[in-house]
Amino acid sequence: VRDEKSGRVGSAAQWIEIPDLSSKKLTLSSLLLRPIRKGAAGPTTEAPFSVDHHFPKTSQLNFFVLIYNASPNITRTPNPNLTAQVEVFRNGKSIVSTPARMLTTTGMADLQRIPYGGQFPLESLPGGRYELQVTIVDQLAKTTVLQRVPFLID
Repeated sequence: VRDEKSGRVGSAAQWIEIPDLSSKKLTLSSLLLRPIRKGAAGPTTEAPFSVDHHFPKTSQLNFFVLIYNASPNITRTPNPNLTAQVEVFRNGKSIVSTPARMLTTTGMADLQRIPYGGQFPLESLPGGRYELQVTIVDQLAKTTVLQRVPFLID
């Protein structure tokens, strides 16, 4: 990448995980992160996903993951019964944790690829290294999967 203003050249890379969907087991895509300027209504095309996972303290951290192979509810509607929990870790300790909440899939056309995401402000956290963890529980299959990704607050 070349910065048009300064002429500086640099690069960044991020490994992504390709889940084995043929196993038919609950699994998650890679966890993607992007910054959102404070006061912005939501993600825009001007806020690309961050490869280096460095975020200004004044931004909000936006995350996104896809849930694959959730068990369909065959007794009622075909909608799966999923819960999600988000945690932020620093030095191995959970410092932010949301309660597990039910995910709504009503009206979704493709229940094999369920999007999940959210955002939270970084201003209350001191600068440093953290890990974001998203945990999904399939209540019908009684299985749990999680995805963790490191990030840095400047």
